[in-house]
Amino acid sequence: GGTGCSGCHHLSTATVSQHILSGVANQVNMTLNGIVASLAVVLSTHSAFNNRGNVFIPYTVNPMDGAGFMIVGPGFFTQPVGLALDAGSSAHVSSNKTTLAGPGDNTGLQLTYDGDVAVATSTLTASASGATSGADSLSVSNAPLPNPNPNNLAFLAAGFAYNQSFTVSEIAYGGTWVENDDCSGVAGVSTSDHITFTVTPDVAGPCTITLSDTFGQTNTVAVSVTTSGFGIH
Repeated sequence: GGTGCSGCHHLSTATVSQHILSGVANQVNMTLNGIVASLAVVLSTHSAFNNRGNVFIPYTVNPMDGAGFMIVGPGFFTQPVGLALDAGSSAHVSSNKTTLAGPGDNTGLQLTYDGDVAVATSTLTASASGATSGADSLSVSNAPLPNPNPNNLAFLAAGFAYNQSFTVSEIAYGGTWVENDDCSGVAGVSTSDHITFTVTPDVAGPCTITLSDTFGQTNTVAVSVTTSGFGIH
């Protein structure tokens, strides 16, 4: 008869060398190395914005044995697990580890995306000889722009009595905004927190206020001052 068994799973291996004494009980200690049958990759998030500087994405790799259980150690894997990013994104996305020798390496895993606009998606694949590979993907979208509200200010008279304000917000951004404008001689712009801005109309004319976040993304507020020759200062 054969030595195998139908429906059995090979789960781990170990090789030990020990001198066996006759006439006594011999204790043989060994550490089993898990045989990886399948792999799963799980990113902590599946979306990111470009043009936001470095984005860090923690992830995990789940190595499963032939019975469908997680291989947890303390031994190694019988076949090392390789981690690879697709060629289309690998110039801008990297992993802090590229090989897992055993369960002990499966900690602190992280992708770094540099924010380059050339990346639309990035796929990380875990593979091992004889095992079913696993993969997970990151989708990249354009970062939201600064959002001034309102983004159009119309003045019918000049002077402090006719001041108007706007407030800037931006999705997934916790900073402030730098203001630049071509409003000299038309209107004055002031702020105490670089979030809410006050515009004071001076004389008739149009101008544009530009708001920039720390990543260089911009949006504008259109200003139009129409006066009948008088105002309140």
